[in-house]
Amino acid sequence: MTSTALKILALILMLIDHIGEFIPGTPIWLRWIGRLSAPVFIFCMVWGYTYTRNKKNYMIRLYLFSVGMAVINYLLNSYSSRYEITNNIFSTLFATTEVISILEYRRENKKRGLYYVIVFFLVQLLLAFSICLRWSGTPIYELLGAITGNIFINEGRFLFVVLGVFFYYTKENRLHLTIGYISYCLLLFINTAYSILPRIGAKVNLIELSESTTLNDLILGISEELIGVPALHILIKDWEYVFFGYFQWMMVGALPLILLYNGKRGANLKWFFYIFYPLHIYLLWWIGGMLNITN
Repeated sequence: MTSTALKILALILMLIDHIGEFIPGTPIWLRWIGRLSAPVFIFCMVWGYTYTRNKKNYMIRLYLFSVGMAVINYLLNSYSSRYEITNNIFSTLFATTEVISILEYRRENKKRGLYYVIVFFLVQLLLAFSICLRWSGTPIYELLGAITGNIFINEGRFLFVVLGVFFYYTKENRLHLTIGYISYCLLLFINTAYSILPRIGAKVNLIELSESTTLNDLILGISEELIGVPALHILIKDWEYVFFGYFQWMMVGALPLILLYNGKRGANLKWFFYIFYPLHIYLLWWIGGMLNITN
C-alpha cells in the first residue's frame, strides 16, 4: 500500500473518530475505530520527512499549519461558549520532526550534537513547565505550545512524539517495529489498567517535601506505592475505564495497516490532507454545537 493510500485510509478512520468526538449521541465504538488513525499519520509523516528533498521547508510547512490551527482554536475557544477544541495533529508532527532533526544532527556531529540535544530538551522542558505553571487549563495553553514548538504540549503530548521517533528508527525493520509497537501499546494498556502515572502523581503530592528530602526518599516512596499494586486481574475490578475512559492503547490495531506500506509514495495529494484536516474539524465542531443547541 502506498503512502497516499495509507493516509487516505487514516483520514477515513480520523473522520469516524471525530464524528464520535464532536457529534452528540454517537456510539463509543467510533472513537475506538479512530485510535488507528494517528499512528498511521505519524508513520507516514516519518517516511515523508525521510524522503523529502527539503526537510527545512517540510518542517516550516508543518509549523505554519500548527500555529495557524492553534490560533483558530484559541479564537474559537476564547469567544465561543461551545466545547473546547484541542485537536491539532500538526503540532505533534512538527514536534516529532524537531526531535528527529536534532538527533540526526547529533549523529553527524558527535560532540557539538550532544550539546545541542541537551540544550534543546532542557529548553523544551523549561518552556513546558513555565507554560503549564502560568496558563494550564486556559485557551492560550495550546497556542503557546504550538508557537514554541513544544514537544510536551501538543496533541498526544510527548508519548506521540516518542512514537514518531520510534518509527523513524525502526521504519526499515518490520520485526523491530512490530515488537516495539506492540510493547508500546501494551505499556499504554498497563498504565491505564494499573493507573501507574496517576498513582505516581498522587504519591509525589503526598510525600512531604522539605529541604531534607532527597531524591532517594522520593524514589523509595514511589517504589513502595507501585510494589503494592496487586495482580492485574485483581486490580481491574471495573473494566469500564480501560474501554470507556483512556483507550489509546487500542491503536495497536493500526499495526497491520502500517505493515502494508510498500515504500512507495503514490499520488501527490499533499495539500488535500493539509486542508481537509482543519476543515473537517471545524465543520464537525460547528455541527455538533448546533445539535447541542437544538437539543
